[in-house]
Amino acid sequence: MIFNIFKKELKETLRDRRTIMTMIVIPILLFPIILNVFSGISSKFQNDAANKEVFIGIIADKDGFISKELNLMPKESRNFKILFYKDTIDLIKDLKSDSIQIGIYTNSDFEMTLKSQKPAPLIIYLNETDIGIQSRAKSYINHIETKARQQRLSELKIEQSKVTPLMAIYKNIATEKEMIGKIAGGILPYIFIAFGFAGCMYPAI
Repeated sequence: MIFNIFKKELKETLRDRRTIMTMIVIPILLFPIILNVFSGISSKFQNDAANKEVFIGIIADKDGFISKELNLMPKESRNFKILFYKDTIDLIKDLKSDSIQIGIYTNSDFEMTLKSQKPAPLIIYLNETDIGIQSRAKSYINHIETKARQQRLSELKIEQSKVTPLMAIYKNIATEKEMIGKIAGGILPYIFIAFGFAGCMYPAI
């Protein structure tokens, strides 16, 4: 009895053009458009975040290593301005109000620790909800760390190649069709989920 009712309802549901439109046609057309729009908006936000000028608050010596290396960065990467602070209270306050986007703190013996060839502690403050700021901060610190490493190796009279045991080179052997398949494989499950929701909602109603 229940199965007969189910078959009857299913037959009537599939006869209705509006149901077919809701279950199949609309998801096929609509969801790829929605995914493209969202990916476009996301990439725009990423590009804007990568290109916008940021303010870096520093608690360090104005003529010290950190300040000097930031100012010596290549012009294409130097889309920031440096502000100097005396204490972390004002620095964190300005970070919270978005007056600055990155905060760098060094203790009073930072320069001495660096010169004594020991690891010099460096604290980086940032708001991780601000899109792109974490990657920007990491790129700046990686630049400073690389320069400090090169300087230390030079002082120790050690060649960079002697402390680089491996040089990894990544090569993609996948064909263009395989790459398209990978991208499609990432999108299709979401479309099928959408089919499931859209297909079940109309008969359920």
